[in-house]
Amino acid sequence: MIKEEFQSAKASLQGQMDGFVLTPLNLNRVTAEQNGKSVVFKSEGLTMRHEAVCDMANLLGLKTSTPNKVKKDNNWTELAEALSQLQGRTMATGLVDAKMNAVVSLQRKAVEGTKQVTFEKPLSLIESYIESVQGDLTLGRFWFSPELYQIGFRFNNPSVELDVFKDKKDFWTPGVAMTFDQNQFRVANHFLRLVCLNGATAEEELERTYIGNKDLSQGRFNKTMDHYMSVEGLEEGLQEKADVARSCNASVNELVQARAIVNEVFSKPLAERFNKEHFDITPVTVAYARHGIDTKKMSRDTKKRADTNINAYDFFNSLTYLASHEVAPQEVTSVNRFNTLASSVFFRGPDLASSVINPFLN
Repeated sequence: MIKEEFQSAKASLQGQMDGFVLTPLNLNRVTAEQNGKSVVFKSEGLTMRHEAVCDMANLLGLKTSTPNKVKKDNNWTELAEALSQLQGRTMATGLVDAKMNAVVSLQRKAVEGTKQVTFEKPLSLIESYIESVQGDLTLGRFWFSPELYQIGFRFNNPSVELDVFKDKKDFWTPGVAMTFDQNQFRVANHFLRLVCLNGATAEEELERTYIGNKDLSQGRFNKTMDHYMSVEGLEEGLQEKADVARSCNASVNELVQARAIVNEVFSKPLAERFNKEHFDITPVTVAYARHGIDTKKMSRDTKKRADTNINAYDFFNSLTYLASHEVAPQEVTSVNRFNTLASSVFFRGPDLASSVINPFLN
């Protein structure tokens, strides 16, 4: 079954990658053209998408804010000036959508000649591993992200159910989350929550591994996969983290982060709805205002120590729910933003988990 699942996924990915090429780009030839209130950057007839422009700014050593904030600030004078002052030939690799005649993203290391995007080696490594695997394995989500120049997969072991919260209800199946980009292979623990089909990727305390593509042999890949598919001691470790999440509340810092992600990922009407349903800050601001405290004026350190009265387990559930059910699977960056915060709260522990009990409170 897993062989057929992977072959279908492989064909789908190859179809998604069709028309994308890696090509050397000379940054000296990038031009900036005024278009109303914004600036359009072009490279030898190719329009550079916003993510590629942000990549270019980073390659030139300019301090850019997050892509969403940069997008709202159409003043690219600093970048245009930096391009005009380039000395000598400055090359980079552009990931180009040939069908749309657009540069999607940029990488520092320049390729020699134009090459079709295939990810041939990673797909071959996975295919060979599947041929040799002994235990149960199912394929979950998979994707190709042109903006990140990355392919990724989720594999799970359906024969194992971990009673993480010791309630005989919220069972998790363990597995692995892997990505391949231009430089490296990354793998981490991944868990599928059967109660709601929410995915939860361990980005923090649980083990993760990075291996450079040049050092990634079939033997090393197989050994790494076997290691992460092992469940020895996994249930006990997760149960400890679950106990912490259920006994703590989320901090103002975590709540503000969640609301910011929602505001940047969804349209305004949806953002207002989801923030109201899952991350309502009004009761928090009202409660602190009664004591003369403005949460907006809190420093980040203070926000980390400020309680929201929202249980961290419920907060974690909201994050994984939005990532799994409300964000389109192909929106990889958005899914990752929710999962990163969720994993931080669960696997590393909520901000307030490090608070010392106040012995003077009744």
